[in-house]
Amino acid sequence: MTTASEIVVRMGSFVEALDDVLEDDLVVEGIELAREFGIGDAVASALDLLADGITTLVGWLDELLEPLAQVEGLRGFFQLMKPLVDGLADFVGALPTTVAPLLDGVAALASGAGSSADGPVSTAISSVTDPMETAIDHGGSLLGAAEKLIGDALPTPEDVVALQASFAGLAETLREHQATARGEGAEE
Repeated sequence: MTTASEIVVRMGSFVEALDDVLEDDLVVEGIELAREFGIGDAVASALDLLADGITTLVGWLDELLEPLAQVEGLRGFFQLMKPLVDGLADFVGALPTTVAPLLDGVAALASGAGSSADGPVSTAISSVTDPMETAIDHGGSLLGAAEKLIGDALPTPEDVVALQASFAGLAETLREHQATARGEGAEE
């Protein structure tokens, strides 16, 4: 499945390639020929309309930058949370096998009953840690899914800025061709 991030990057590549094609001498000669046939103003108007539309699109892309910057913050937050969740899972998972037997042994010594492998503390701790482990596992799964969704699917602000630059370059090329179509700057 294609992600929004991939679309933004591919669109930038496409726009740059289109800009390269439009900068070809053959295109310039075609625009000069249109001017010679008396339709230079119509071609210039069309190019102006396209350049204005692209400039508007660049402005709309500006509106994505702040939300995407906030998403970048979430990416960092999820990256920080993963080791915390993993450490909490290790800690809770170790309680029944480390702390509980120790406390059972202390309780058995204090009562004079001798040592017990599955004493009341082990049973109590297991009854608490088992649901905790399940909750931590679910939390870790949700965290991983959110990190994957945000990390892989959405474009970065840098990707959007690069796309804006590609569109701005295309708009500039169109405006140069517009001037050519009107005969501005051309030798008569």
